[in-house]
Amino acid sequence: MSEGQHTQVRRLSDARQQVIDCLDTVYPEVDHNTWDITIAPRFDGVSELINAAK
Repeated sequence: MSEGQHTQVRRLSDARQQVIDCLDTVYPEVDHNTWDITIAPRFDGVSELINAAK
């Protein structure tokens, strides 16, 4: 996905398919199923929550 685009899923195991679905929506003429997709999860604020719970 390009800069500024993002998507989210409840389960990390669903992330790759979610990205493919999003790309298929924007570029339906391209087959994204064979693409190498790197998933980079973001956990904004998790460190602060862990520290607050300690």
